[in-house]
Amino acid sequence: MRGRKLMAPVLLATIVGGGLHSAVADSSTTSTDVSGLPPEKAQSLALEQQWQQRLEADAADPTKKAAIIAAKKAEAARMAAEPAEPIAPKWPEGIFADSEAPAPGTVFLCTNRWVGTVAGRSVAVYAGRAGGNLATGRLMVVTAAPDMSIDSSDFVDLPGSGALRITSANGTTLTIVDAHGAKHAFDVSSLSWS
Repeated sequence: MRGRKLMAPVLLATIVGGGLHSAVADSSTTSTDVSGLPPEKAQSLALEQQWQQRLEADAADPTKKAAIIAAKKAEAARMAAEPAEPIAPKWPEGIFADSEAPAPGTVFLCTNRWVGTVAGRSVAVYAGRAGGNLATGRLMVVTAAPDMSIDSSDFVDLPGSGALRITSANGTTLTIVDAHGAKHAFDVSSLSWS
């Protein structure tokens, strides 16, 4: 069996015009040396070589080659014509029950925070109280820069309210409850109580 070529017919499947067609190929025309290989491996190698020959023939055929190039150009033009939507980075949004804030405790003590989008930018509102005054409720409003670093921060006080807590959000209007149980509305876009 040494040095012999695979002589068994091999079933080839080709896709022509969108349909699947089968043809029996005479593997005696192949030049693959399959000596010492198991029959399944020898048949696989012969099939692989026939597929390679078919691909080379298709590439050499000017009509098929032109059709392949035209299809690739059409796909590239379609992809270029579709505007890529920029993915704007954002901070995770919602109400979060954490007490961390980007301010020292002598200035601000946080109760919780809300994060949302205002005018296309991420904004975080931290609720709590002034660091040195138990009676003054304080909000810290932080706006993100395009690279998601902190662009600006503002403090908005509510004297006499005690510590503040954000309980809900409707768009950019936050419902805030003070230490006495009173509800207040805060408009994030205008940084004002309403």
